Amino acid sequence: MPKEAEVFVLANTHWIPDTQFMCIPKDVPADKVTALLALMSYMLKPEAQAATYDKGYFYPGPAVKGVTLAMAPQESRDVLAEYGRPNYDDLIQSLPTRPPLTPERLVAAFRRWDQEIGVGHTPK
Repeated sequence: MPKEAEVFVLANTHWIPDTQFMCIPKDVPADKVTALLALMSYMLKPEAQAATYDKGYFYPGPAVKGVTLAMAPQESRDVLAEYGRPNYDDLIQSLPTRPPLTPERLVAAFRRWDQEIGVGHTPK
């Protein structure tokens, strides 16, 4: 987005939040599950979550409470300082949020992944 681009919202605008999901496919060997759970645990720590600010893609930031922009890598802070807009936080607070899928459809999507994609993966 060009630096000089302005931001506006249309009437009845809703935020559709984006996120990252972690899952372990069925039939992964127990020793690998242990390693994957350790990785997931690390990924939820504040220092790892701070990196998810990236270049503003997950602004206003991680889902883990207490992880602030001040904890993000300098590159992330620089990009947001240059391209962020003063009204982003007000818009985020004032506009309603709607999930991308209903809970039922989200569960169905994860189930489909687990049954059709994850099950076909043979861990090495």
